[in-house]
Amino acid sequence: MRINSLLAAALLLFSFNLPANGQEYEFDLGEFTRKALSLDGYFELRPSFLRLNPGSPFFELAYYDQEPRKSLVEGYAALLADLSYRKGIFEAFLEPYLDYALSPFESTAGGKLFQAYLALKPSPSLTVTAGKRALRWGKGYAWSPTAVVERPKNPNEPDLVREGYWMLTADFTKSFDGALKTLSITPVIIPVYGSMNGSFGGSEGLNFAGKIYLLLLDTDIDLVFAAGKSRAPRWGLDFSRNLRSNWEIHGEVAVFRDFERRSVGADGQIQSENFNAASALLGLRYLSPAETTYILEVHHNGTGFARTGMESFY
Repeated sequence: MRINSLLAAALLLFSFNLPANGQEYEFDLGEFTRKALSLDGYFELRPSFLRLNPGSPFFELAYYDQEPRKSLVEGYAALLADLSYRKGIFEAFLEPYLDYALSPFESTAGGKLFQAYLALKPSPSLTVTAGKRALRWGKGYAWSPTAVVERPKNPNEPDLVREGYWMLTADFTKSFDGALKTLSITPVIIPVYGSMNGSFGGSEGLNFAGKIYLLLLDTDIDLVFAAGKSRAPRWGLDFSRNLRSNWEIHGEVAVFRDFERRSVGADGQIQSENFNAASALLGLRYLSPAETTYILEVHHNGTGFARTGMESFY
């Protein structure tokens, strides 16, 4: 009886979808084609209430010249827009960002251009991009040591968009049959001159970076490197693999040559040292039946403070 009911419902649904007057069904590809001009973005309004700990060392650093208080009420608003235009092999992308912070100490308003670039795609396997662009390298969620040409993430909100750098990039992709399914090569040139990419490094000049992506034995693998006038050489490797449909393992390791670290000496003075360092990350990602993602990551930051450095800082 139940099978007959399901069959009748299926036939009824099929009859409702048949075109009237016996005409043939027509598929309009234009309804699913992406428009040439698109606008996306978001508006964020976030009030916050903070309970302060006057006994914390960070309280003394942040509020040393303010009246003692046990709580703090602040507000934050942000507007981000993604404007893109695509026509044939050409693409233009613009991403402005505006924010406003309200605080009893100081209220600030600002605006930045997070991304602004032009791209040409003469073939499905080749794309050339010039302009301000935010790359997304690495597999870590809260932290990525192999993100050698990016601004650092905010560990409290890793998904926040970040400002890019002015650069010239290319992407070449090739597919294969066999253990190696995909090979992608991405060279990057980042100039540092005057105010252009001034926060990327201390010395002016050209900087070169690159990424080689491999889909090998159902495992995503990235080999990255960066070197140039503004930053010391660094290179790394990351991977990601699905253990099951809802379980994923990922990891990264990066080596930084001649890394400059500033620390607080025993006398309270700032001191600088250069050394070779290595950072690593290992993580698991789990998607529950309730569509909730759980992420567990273990980090080792070789460029950070050692125990004695932290004691001197505190």
